[in-house]
Parts: sequence; structure tokens; C-alpha cells
Amino acid sequence: MAERQPPVSNFYIACRNNDIDTVKSLLETMITDEINKLEPNGSTALHAASYYGHHEIVELLLMHGASRSIKNKYNYIPYDEGKTDTIKVLLSRDDNKDRFVGDSNNSIEWIRIGDKIDQEAKAIRKMLKAYSNQNKNKKKKNLINMIDLGSYKDIDKIKRYFDQANELNDPTYIIRAYTEETEFYQRLNRELARVHQLNLTDENQRQLLDFLHLICCHSDLRKYDFQDEIYRGMNMDVNDLKQYEIGAKIMTKTLLSTSKDRRIAEKFATKTGISTGGTTIKKACICKYKIRKAHTALAIQELSVYPQEQEVLIVPYSAFQVVQIQEIRSDYGVITEIELRQCKSHVETHTAIAVGGGLFAAAMGSVVGLFLDNEDDEN
Repeated sequence: MAERQPPVSNFYIACRNNDIDTVKSLLETMITDEINKLEPNGSTALHAASYYGHHEIVELLLMHGASRSIKNKYNYIPYDEGKTDTIKVLLSRDDNKDRFVGDSNNSIEWIRIGDKIDQEAKAIRKMLKAYSNQNKNKKKKNLINMIDLGSYKDIDKIKRYFDQANELNDPTYIIRAYTEETEFYQRLNRELARVHQLNLTDENQRQLLDFLHLICCHSDLRKYDFQDEIYRGMNMDVNDLKQYEIGAKIMTKTLLSTSKDRRIAEKFATKTGISTGGTTIKKACICKYKIRKAHTALAIQELSVYPQEQEVLIVPYSAFQVVQIQEIRSDYGVITEIELRQCKSHVETHTAIAVGGGLFAAAMGSVVGLFLDNEDDEN
């Protein structure tokens, strides 16, 4: 006789049956782990509410910390189980957010350096390697300290991720923190864009360096290395767009969120409002990045709070060259496609990370190269 499956919880039943009053009452005393519990049937309460289309229950669960990324026994996340557009919208990031799209009026995401861009990036990576070697013999109490970015909404949520990373010695919790729709990722990237010269005695810069070194160099994250085409939206006026002629070299300054799914980037790029009074003031663009080597991008879909976005993170100070620009039609209208390929010399030494905008070549010229790779270059 087959073993009888244990019954599901009263909380799960209430969510499945759209019993709003009972759900509200139970949530008052429940902790996050209980809300996200995988029931004996292999699903969470959020899976059940999503499947049956109970949008009020879904909203309540999300307000109390229900996870969007847990998979049930069928390998589905709650978004996959959602049967209505309303449910899928609730489980998605707001289209008006700027995670997968950049705006030329905001902080600089990339800067055109010129023909020597790869040499500057290489010098900064050597500096990072030297910094890494200096810290190898130090016994650090924590995996990473919380980065001081001022006070902002949901800072306690981000602190919990950092605490979990330190308690479990697991860098993936820092990735999860970055994927949350909070001010954390926005403030972090503004700080990265602001720093132009590294000073190892400046504690704030040391925090950034520790953070980036963990994100991009920790061995436990190597399994997330990604090499292929990825996409990010941009909104640029005509003058900004002129800077990106074929052959131009650019270098990223911040962590850039991209997606394996082109439609995700297109949707974000065309939802930000690019015209006023019938006159176009911004052009919707799609940037197609060709990643050619490891240590350049991390495929973080399974770590993300929004796994359906298929997010890939490009690390700072990665060099690319514009190889093609064309107007194309998409489901969202006419957009400008900018195709970028990782610079050849950057490929030869494995892109790593750094903080700062330059001024390191002379000081770091004698340091051994970082992540040297003897493989033949890929075309």
C-alpha cells in the first residue's frame, strides 16, 4: 500500500480557497520561512494562489515576504503557474522601473575612452589582483560587510541578505539582494559611476572594492559565468546616439542588468515615455552585447527574485566595441539596435572588475596580469 501523503497546512488551504480573512489572520503571526514553506504536495501557498487566480491573496503574500523564485515539484515558479494577466503582472517587476534600461540623462553607464580603453581596463584589473593577493592572508570575520549607501526604504531587507551571506558564507545572497526592487542597486551603481580614482585608505571605496571582488571573483559564483548574446534597453537623444558610431569602444562603469530574452529589454526600453507633445525626445534603443569570455557576466536567473526576467549581470569595467547600428521593427515599434562585441584584447586576459575610472596604468604597470588566458581568441 502506498504511503499516505501528509495533509497540507491550514494556511495553504486558505490561500488555495481564497479565504482572505483567514489568510490575513494567520499572516499576523507567521514568519517568512513558514509563508514560503514547500507543502507535502510540493508547492507553496503562493503557487496555489497564483494557479487559482486569487490576486488579493497573491498581493497579501507578496506584502509579507513570499518568494517569487521558489520552484514547486513541477519545476515551476509562481509566475509560471499564474493563469491570468493580473497574476503575472503582480509577480513581475514594474515596467516603469529602470533595471533593464538606461537613460542618457541619468548617471553614466558607459563611457567612451578611445583606442586605449582596453589598456586602462587591464591596468585596473591588475590593481584588483594585487588587492586580492594582499587580502589572502588576512582572516576576515565576515564574508562581506554591509555597504554604507545612506538610509533608504527596505534597507533592513538588504541587511538581512548580507547577514545570511555572512552566516552561511554564501555570496549568492548578495546577488539576491541586488535583484530586489529596492534603492540598493540604484544607489550602489550611482556610487560606482561616481568613483573615478581608487584610494585604498578610503573606507567607502574599500567597501565597494570588497563587494565587487566578491561578486565577480568569488569561486562559488564561477558556475554562473555566461558567454552568449544578452540585451539591455537604452533611451538616448539624437546627440547621445551619435557617439556610438561603428568602431567606437566603450567601457562599463557599473553593474549592468541585461536579459537573455530580448523581449524583456525591449519592453523596458519602450515603456519609459520617449515623446512629448507629439515630438520624440528620446530614441528607444536595444543594446545587444556579445560576451566572449568568462569573468565578464553572471547568469543569475536562478538567484533572482524575478527569475522570469532571465537576468544576466555584466560586471563593471568590461570593454566593448560597437560593430553595427541599425533601425529595426519590434513588437513595440521601431527601435535602434546597437550591437557590441567584447574587445579582443579584453578577451585575451579575461574581463574582471575594478573600481575607478583610470589613472592606474603607471602605478600598476609591473603587477602580474589578472586571469591570464592562453587560449586562442574567439572571433
